Amino acid sequence: MPFAKTSTMLLALFVGFVGLILNAVSIGTPFWTRATYSGPVRTYFVSNDTILSQPPPRMLIRNSGLWIFCHYVLNVNYTEYEETASGSGEPEDALVECDSYNFTLGISADAPGATYFSVQFYLEKCACVIACAALGMEFFGAMTSIQGTWTMLTVLFTDSGIMFLIGAFFHLLSILFFMVSFIYGTNEVPEAFSPFPPGYQLNYAWSFFLAWASFGLTFLSGTLYLLIARAWQQEEVWEAVQAEKPGANKKEETVSSRRKLMGKL
Repeated sequence: MPFAKTSTMLLALFVGFVGLILNAVSIGTPFWTRATYSGPVRTYFVSNDTILSQPPPRMLIRNSGLWIFCHYVLNVNYTEYEETASGSGEPEDALVECDSYNFTLGISADAPGATYFSVQFYLEKCACVIACAALGMEFFGAMTSIQGTWTMLTVLFTDSGIMFLIGAFFHLLSILFFMVSFIYGTNEVPEAFSPFPPGYQLNYAWSFFLAWASFGLTFLSGTLYLLIARAWQQEEVWEAVQAEKPGANKKEETVSSRRKLMGKL
């Protein structure tokens, strides 16, 4: 039984740290969505063989994350679109520019599609802020779990489990906000906007799936720590009751004995 509980504790520690790392990677990488398109973009930026003085309101996103997005812009030096044999999967008549989201600025009420862009803006802003809160809770949960593993204190297992579960809840909330933003941006496009080029499609990418994996691992780690804390607590209560019985052998498993058990593993 002690070996099973200690093995579960080590598993929870490992799973919690893996979830923390995956969450940090998913937040820091701009591949929550990725476009699958290799056709020409000229038709999107040109009208009646004349380049538009202002680009269309909707950017032609190549890939995006919580902090950074990359989009296609017309390569004015390219004169003719030709199929390539390299199979790069990128439009030849386009350049890629990457920018960071400026969450300190709002959407002007006079801008075309102001309501549409405002809804997307605030949904993505909420997703980003909540994701950072989730990362913070997971970090403190991981630090507390290290301290709990070293000291073998039941209260630290409880604290780390609660922190991991709160972090998992924030993480799930962040993912849901991002999904709502993505679905809204795809399905609620104003009719006045120019349609995307035929074949252009934006899908979820690997950073998004890393976020889901991080959520699952964080939730598992928090649950395991609470179960471990409950098991240790029940054992301590049982030993205290047995020790108080008349004539009973007062055999108590102390914190130091648990640390010796950890050393044997």
